[in-house]
Amino acid sequence: DRADENRVRRGRLVTALENALRDADAFAMGQKIPVKGSNARAVVDEGLEYLVKNLYTKFGYLQFLCDNPQGNVKAVLMGDDLAKLSLEAMESNPKALSEIRTWLDLMAVKNQQVVLNELVERFSKKPYGWAEWETVLMVAKLLKCGEISAIIDGAPVQPHEACGAFQKTGQWKTVKLIKKKIPTKEEVEKAQKLGKELFGGIQPAGVEELRASIQSDLGKWEKSLRAWSALAETGNYPGGKEIDAGLKILELLLKIKDTFELIIQFNQRRDGLLNLVEDIHSLTDFHGKQKPTWEKLRHAVNDFENNADLLRAHPETGIAYARMQEILLAPAPYGMLKEVDGLIKTVREVNDALVGEKQKNALAKIDEKLALFADQKTTANYAKAVEPIQKLKEKVVKETSIPHISHDLS
Repeated sequence: DRADENRVRRGRLVTALENALRDADAFAMGQKIPVKGSNARAVVDEGLEYLVKNLYTKFGYLQFLCDNPQGNVKAVLMGDDLAKLSLEAMESNPKALSEIRTWLDLMAVKNQQVVLNELVERFSKKPYGWAEWETVLMVAKLLKCGEISAIIDGAPVQPHEACGAFQKTGQWKTVKLIKKKIPTKEEVEKAQKLGKELFGGIQPAGVEELRASIQSDLGKWEKSLRAWSALAETGNYPGGKEIDAGLKILELLLKIKDTFELIIQFNQRRDGLLNLVEDIHSLTDFHGKQKPTWEKLRHAVNDFENNADLLRAHPETGIAYARMQEILLAPAPYGMLKEVDGLIKTVREVNDALVGEKQKNALAKIDEKLALFADQKTTANYAKAVEPIQKLKEKVVKETSIPHISHDLS
């Protein structure tokens, strides 16, 4: 009976309390607030909601919340699609991202470093009240989009390298954040236009993608130039001066890690890069198509070297032989190589004729010497006596150097 009575009393107390709450005046933050709830629970919920909204006035900046923000942090930092991420970063919680950017700008003006755990703590308090992982996710997007840099253990790191520290709350205090300078729209468009002139094709729209694309193409240039440089250093191939100048420009641009600085320096070196692309086209064509002709020219000049004085003095070959040497010594012989086959043919015909005439005369003199031993053919010492003369004859037949033929007969 007592238990039944207590249940009845409890019911009356609950009803009385509900009626009292429903009809009561509600106060929050020292002032009366309007509530429209029809029951006690609704009145309390409205009061708490008012309290939260007025204490955490910027909590509503987080318009979209992730089901698994920690997992999304890893996906962002390890992902590849920068253009898609950049678009999503701008559309998802833009007001919240703007608040983070503004604070980073303020710290940069004050020359104060920003540590990830301090940033997270700041935005978890009034007037924000943001969940820690939601804040870290937004910072990860800014890092991946290239708006900020991350420094761990005193050295700048790429987004994928920062993933481990971002994933562990205990390591947030080891991550320093620096707001990057962002190139203007005009600078980006200028770089895109220059990239198209240099590499061909439409350049990426995203700033980070543009930087990555530019440095990737410049890296390919550098690889080719270094391969050609090894040949040019032998002194047997052209382009050494242009290759060295090109490598200096490329080394400077490829070592830049900051996107803003890369875009600015890329645009500032427009003239040098346009000259370089012409050199690269010439060198690519040379090593890809003209190299066999160049080798033919080198070998021909080497073959004719011993007879050079006679060839220069000859009325038919003097100009042709001089032109061959001019092409071989030219710093940029690429447009001249089409003349090589004709020049070699002209010089070789005369050279062969001169060598043939010299050989003919030399062999005639050798035969005269052999004739002196004709009456000894039947003797035992004949073969031994004429052996040096026969060897000389064989040597003259193979010899292509006119001075050497004359020397052998002397």
